[in-house]
Amino acid sequence: MLDCEHLSIVNVLRKETVLIFRKYHLQKKQTDTEQNNEKLMTSLELIKDGSHTRQRN
Repeated sequence: MLDCEHLSIVNVLRKETVLIFRKYHLQKKQTDTEQNNEKLMTSLELIKDGSHTRQRN
Protein backbone atom coordinates (compact mmCIF):
# COMPACT_ATOMS: atom_id res chain seq x y z
CA MET A 1 0.00 0.00 0.00
CA LEU A 2 1.24 3.50 -0.79
CA ASP A 3 1.79 5.94 2.02
CA CYS A 4 1.02 9.67 1.89
CA GLU A 5 4.49 10.64 0.66
CA HIS A 6 4.34 8.24 -2.28
CA LEU A 7 0.85 9.39 -3.20
CA SER A 8 2.05 12.98 -3.18
CA ILE A 9 4.92 12.12 -5.52
CA VAL A 10 2.55 10.24 -7.83
CA ASN A 11 0.19 13.23 -7.93
CA VAL A 12 3.02 15.64 -8.74
CA LEU A 13 4.25 13.37 -11.53
CA ARG A 14 0.72 13.04 -12.88
CA LYS A 15 0.28 16.83 -12.97
CA GLU A 16 3.65 17.31 -14.68
CA THR A 17 2.75 14.67 -17.25
CA VAL A 18 -0.55 16.42 -18.02
CA LEU A 19 1.23 19.77 -18.43
CA ILE A 20 3.87 18.26 -20.74
CA PHE A 21 1.14 16.52 -22.76
CA ARG A 22 -0.81 19.78 -23.16
CA LYS A 23 2.32 21.73 -24.12
CA TYR A 24 3.20 19.11 -26.74
CA HIS A 25 -0.27 19.25 -28.29
CA LEU A 26 -0.32 23.07 -28.32
CA GLN A 27 3.06 23.12 -30.08
CA LYS A 28 1.92 20.43 -32.53
CA LYS A 29 -1.27 22.35 -33.28
CA GLN A 30 0.73 25.54 -33.85
CA THR A 31 3.19 23.72 -36.13
CA ASP A 32 0.36 22.08 -38.08
CA THR A 33 -1.37 25.46 -38.45
CA GLU A 34 1.83 27.11 -39.69
CA GLN A 35 2.33 24.32 -42.24
CA ASN A 36 -1.27 24.62 -43.40
CA ASN A 37 -0.91 28.40 -43.69
CA GLU A 38 2.24 27.95 -45.79
CA LYS A 39 0.45 25.46 -48.05
CA LEU A 40 -2.44 27.89 -48.49
CA MET A 41 -0.12 30.80 -49.23
CA THR A 42 1.81 28.64 -51.71
CA SER A 43 -1.42 27.67 -53.44
CA LEU A 44 -2.32 31.35 -53.68
CA GLU A 45 1.18 32.04 -55.06
CA LEU A 46 2.07 34.23 -52.08
CA ILE A 47 5.17 32.14 -51.38
CA LYS A 48 7.56 30.94 -54.06
CA ASP A 49 10.77 29.05 -53.37
CA GLY A 50 10.46 29.72 -49.63
CA SER A 51 10.34 33.51 -50.02
CA HIS A 52 7.37 35.83 -49.74
CA THR A 53 6.23 37.59 -52.88
CA ARG A 54 3.38 39.97 -53.58
CA GLN A 55 0.19 38.48 -54.94
CA ARG A 56 -0.37 39.25 -58.58
CA ASN A 57 -3.62 41.03 -59.49
